[in-house]
Amino acid sequence: MPGNQYDIAFQIADSAPISARAVAIGRDQVEVQLADSATLFQQFRWGRMLRVASAGRVLSFKLTDTSLVLPELLRCVSRYAGTSLPHAAGNFFTPPPAPASAPEAGKAAARA
Repeated sequence: MPGNQYDIAFQIADSAPISARAVAIGRDQVEVQLADSATLFQQFRWGRMLRVASAGRVLSFKLTDTSLVLPELLRCVSRYAGTSLPHAAGNFFTPPPAPASAPEAGKAAARA
C-alpha cells in the first residue's frame, strides 16, 4: 500500500550492507532515498549484484550494464535539469583501479 515504510538492508557486490528505509510508492514499487555519495555511485556502477533484505526475505538483482547507463544518466540529468550535480564533475567516467592480486594484497597487509 502506498505510503507504507519498510526497513531494509542492501548490499552491492561484496560491500558492507547499508541500512535504509523504503517507502511504498505503488503496489509493486518502493522508493529508497540514497546518500549523495561518489563511493555509492561507483558501487552501483561497477557492482554486478544488488541484494536487498527486508521482512526476512532477500531479493537479488543483476546490475547489468550499469557501468554504461549511470554515467549517461548523470549527463542527461545535468543537461536537462539545468542544475549542477554535486558529483557531475567527479571522475565517474573511467573504470575503477584493478584490485591488487592476492600475493600483492598480502604483501601490503604485511607492510602495514
